[in-house]
Amino acid sequence: MRRIIKIVFLFFSPLVLLGQSSQEFFHLGCNAYRSENYTQAVEYFLESAKISPDAKTDYNLAITYDKLGEIGFSKVHYMRALAKDPRFREAKANFKLFLKKYNVDNPSKNYLDDFYSELSMNEWVLIAVISFWLAIIALVVIPLIQKKSGGKIFVSGIFFGLICFIFLVICAMAISFWLKYSNTAIALKDDAQILISPAESAPVSAVLNKGQSAQILKSANGFYLIDTGFGKRGWTIINEQESAFKSINE
Repeated sequence: MRRIIKIVFLFFSPLVLLGQSSQEFFHLGCNAYRSENYTQAVEYFLESAKISPDAKTDYNLAITYDKLGEIGFSKVHYMRALAKDPRFREAKANFKLFLKKYNVDNPSKNYLDDFYSELSMNEWVLIAVISFWLAIIALVVIPLIQKKSGGKIFVSGIFFGLICFIFLVICAMAISFWLKYSNTAIALKDDAQILISPAESAPVSAVLNKGQSAQILKSANGFYLIDTGFGKRGWTIINEQESAFKSINE
């Protein structure tokens, strides 16, 4: 009888897991983390992220991977969490401590990048669209109407249009920052190899250590051309099961 019950349990347990919600997996991950079962916690958080990816789950994955010594995976999920919610203060504060602790490069290179990262990509796009149409109305539509009606063209309207145009330029720079941010690849292990050409037999161009970043430039034949930022470019495989790099863009 016990044997039959065991067989039934083994048969139905995957179905039970399939029926669990993202929130349930998240809570299971939190419980495993509190019990210091970090490997199990990662599995639960990954299941939660598959169903409903959000900043909090990525943050929990980041701190859990850190406990396991997986610096590369930890950095990937810190950056994903902040891409989803740039004003996630706890994640932002701990990410700064993480970068100092392991002495790995910061995706925000200066004060302007810090400013751009206060809003998400979608928020900057929305502001850009609003600024564009306000500038068009202020600089083109209103003066055209005033000219046709024989009225004076108000300087204040032109000034407002120019302010909107400046906002548009700032938005373009912020969007450029987020595009580079999302096209970042992180080394998952030490001596992660970058090849001279997009072929597995190609000579090694450079190596990166765990947690270091590179900019993804383009792809070809399943390989990605990346720029290390210190004068070296090369090809590698990204996001495959055994690859040495993982991208921020999911």
